Amino acid sequence: MAARPDRARRFAEALGPLVKADHVDVRVLARYGRLEGLEATAPLHLALAQLQDLALVRRRFAGLPPGRCPPLGSGISPATA
Repeated sequence: MAARPDRARRFAEALGPLVKADHVDVRVLARYGRLEGLEATAPLHLALAQLQDLALVRRRFAGLPPGRCPPLGSGISPATA
């Protein structure tokens, strides 16, 4: 099971002032995961992660009329789609 970002953020906010540092984020997320009973998973292979990103973008643009989808290689990512 994956951690819900909104719940993890509220958990971090409840611990005190937020610090934008990776080492702090890692500790807070690890603590949240332990308390929620989440299991750690191995990172995805890079090619699989990229394929999942492409599938997400495709799903987001699937309902758009022709001509509304960005051209291939335009740099559109799932985060900006």
